[in-house]
Amino acid sequence: WLKPFSAQTSKRTQSHPVGEDRPARPFEAMVAQGDTYKIVFLRHGESEWNVANIFTGWADVDLSPAGESEAVAAGKCLKEKGFKFDVVFTSLLKRSIKTAWTALMNSDNYAMPVINSWRLNERHYGALQGLNKAETAAKHGDEKVKIWRRSYDTPPPPIDMADKHHPSNDPLYRHVPPDALPGAESLKLTVDRVLPFWFDSIAPCVMSGKSVLVAAHGNSLRAICKYLENMSEEAVLELNIPTGVPLVYELDSKLNFVKKYYLMNEEEVKAKMAAVANQGKAQASGPSMDSLWPLYETKMKAEGLNDAAIAAFKYNLGVLVSGVSTMIPESSIQPVDSLPDLEKLDVTPDSSLLAKTVMLKLNGGLGTGMGLDKAKSLLEVSSGNTFLDLIAKQIASMKTAYGQDLAFMLMNSFSTSKDTLAALAKYPDLGTGDDLEFVQNKAPKVTQSDLTPASWPANPGHEWCPPGHGDLYPAMLGSGTLDKLIAKGFKYMFV
Repeated sequence: WLKPFSAQTSKRTQSHPVGEDRPARPFEAMVAQGDTYKIVFLRHGESEWNVANIFTGWADVDLSPAGESEAVAAGKCLKEKGFKFDVVFTSLLKRSIKTAWTALMNSDNYAMPVINSWRLNERHYGALQGLNKAETAAKHGDEKVKIWRRSYDTPPPPIDMADKHHPSNDPLYRHVPPDALPGAESLKLTVDRVLPFWFDSIAPCVMSGKSVLVAAHGNSLRAICKYLENMSEEAVLELNIPTGVPLVYELDSKLNFVKKYYLMNEEEVKAKMAAVANQGKAQASGPSMDSLWPLYETKMKAEGLNDAAIAAFKYNLGVLVSGVSTMIPESSIQPVDSLPDLEKLDVTPDSSLLAKTVMLKLNGGLGTGMGLDKAKSLLEVSSGNTFLDLIAKQIASMKTAYGQDLAFMLMNSFSTSKDTLAALAKYPDLGTGDDLEFVQNKAPKVTQSDLTPASWPANPGHEWCPPGHGDLYPAMLGSGTLDKLIAKGFKYMFV
């Protein structure tokens, strides 16, 4: 009965619940007194297509960086509240699986089965999958898209079983009868798919006293919540479950609903709920990625920028166009419990490691705020020395003190490279050319009013800006510097 397609009877499942060989743990964080049970639901963290405001459904997209952070924060929250789990249920889609894994690791939950089932997959959005939600709303109207997204019994346009995107053509579902796999689903059909798994697999675990986590998707969780709370069809359409926030349900001995609550600050939960509700609405104004990206791609390729630089900028532009909030929720920021004291560390220095180390100076910024028109590292600070002079002398001193040829590099920008190399010409031992520097990428400036590429014919150089320190990896990768350093045997970088 652990196979993805649950064809067994409820009787057999109840007599062999998950983890039966493990005694239930009667700790108060999971099972309250008086046969009141707690079950935790967790919607996966923000996905890459959530960021781009795209209908996802059964498309197996990954978590965004913010989604990964949400999963970490969820795990820390569960740990703080003392939750330990005997069994975890999740879907077959990587965004819910990675959310489960990450939350479990960050809540010190390791020794339990994790059961994956296609029945916990997101609602299948049929022909809408891969389309931008706001653009679809602008074309068909907010109300129509809301019906497709949230109506109880009206599915979106389906995809045919012959379509390569139909789940019956995906090896991931090879153990599921093709006729059982959807080409599109309404919420009603999603409920019909999810509830048998609730009755056959999840509910028996809860009733046997197991501590249960269900990490799934907005609509598959909505299906369970509708059943538990006996919600009307109208009420469930307005239920917005935020990403990455543990939701606790308390149930009585017969699994009747008692109460529910989120393990997060109430204001943050409301903000996340509003963001979910607004995903399918047409934006009041503003161009789409489809119309903007060809302009930027053409401009960046004409400038000779590498694929890594273009990909990094495309991701950031997509976040900007989507209008998604990039604020870090306060609940995801945790204090450092402790730090080791340097004096108490028992470490034997090994200067030979310096031969495998490159010291990197991030040197892309102009000192315009200091009245400079050159790299701010060229600011004089002591006895005629600039910051770069002091760094160069520090490198020379380390080479002498440790007897190692410590490598040094700069990540310059197109604004700082020329002046910096000229200033360091008096230190030939530092290196020259590609051994001394690689230049970070440059990104096209964006016009605030319409998000098109900025244009300044009188001085085209002003149409570009350095992306900043976050460009370190794309710049190393795209310039070939990373491969070159690895080929030379370098293992460490001090930035």
